[in-house]
Parts: sequence; C-alpha cells; structure tokens
Amino acid sequence: VMKTVYRIFIVIILCMVLSWGGCKPNKERSFRFYEDAELYVPGDFTADVDEVKRIEIDWYAGVVEVEKNPLGKVSVFEEENGGLEEERLYTYLDESILRVKYCRAGFCGKIDESQKNLQVSLPEGVEIEINGVKLSVYLGVLDTPSLTIKMENGYVEGERILCQRAEMKIQIRQQTSRNYLLQMKLFPDV
Repeated sequence: VMKTVYRIFIVIILCMVLSWGGCKPNKERSFRFYEDAELYVPGDFTADVDEVKRIEIDWYAGVVEVEKNPLGKVSVFEEENGGLEEERLYTYLDESILRVKYCRAGFCGKIDESQKNLQVSLPEGVEIEINGVKLSVYLGVLDTPSLTIKMENGYVEGERILCQRAEMKIQIRQQTSRNYLLQMKLFPDV
C-alpha cells in the first residue's frame, strides 16, 4: 500500500514539474497561437491592391505605422530587429485578407518590444483592423472603408483619416492602474 501511495505521489510531482518547466505560452494572446499557422511565412510582404481588400494586424507590442501608398501596392515590413526568424513578422494572404502576426505561432521566448516596429503602406480602399496589447499606432493620411483599432494600453495618433462608411472604432482598455499611461490623439477628416 505504501509503495502505491509513493508511486502516485511521484507521478503527481513529475506532472507538476513538467507542467511548470520550460515554455509557458499564454493561449489568450493571438500572437502565440493562431489558426492556419502553417500557412504563414516570415518576413516582408508586398502585393497589388487587387489582391488585398482587408488587412488584419495582430501586433502584441511595439509600434505600428500605417501610411498611404499612391502606387496601388500593399506593403508590410518590419524594421530590422536583429532577432531570430521566428521573432519576425509572419504574414498570410487568405483570399483577399492579409493577416499579419507579431511572430511565429507557438514562439516561446522574450522579444524586445522596443525592436518591434511594423511599417504598413496601403492604397485607398483597404479595410484596416489592428489588435494589440501595448501599442503606439501612427496613422498617416488614409482613405479606408473601415478602421478598427483594439488594444489594452497605448497611443493612437492620426494625421488625416477618411472612413468612407464612417466606421472608425478605437477601443483602448486599461486593465490595471499600473499599466502604461493612456493617450489618444486622433484627427479624422470629415
């Protein structure tokens, strides 16, 4: 009887140690786990506007800059962060929706958030959705059917934004008083 209790105790201890050790990704954060992860490719992305009607950016932390591209191209690139390939941006063109992710799905490790600077260049007519936790978002002169920005903490600054269907939604939630200072400055062109 004592051997059985001892074995059960050892198994429980081993399970606890294995579950605590190593990498503990948070499944609630979209940059850690996302659908169709095997279809995403690392690095920069460029395409004609005909191919992209909507861009969905899931960027955990850092800077996201979105500017108008008069040449009719969609361009997404990350300033060189000196990190590993799995720390770079990942993109996937899902029919006419360009999906942009913070890093490779399932990546475990620390990423220097100050090195995560995403540059996006869009022609008019592309819908924009940006999701994140700790972001500084800078919007240049834009003409878009819809603009949605959701983040926990951060800063949004817009130069001149025209939303064709008046669908401009910006949601910033502060979870605790210890989080970053919230600032918002947005100048829509109506």
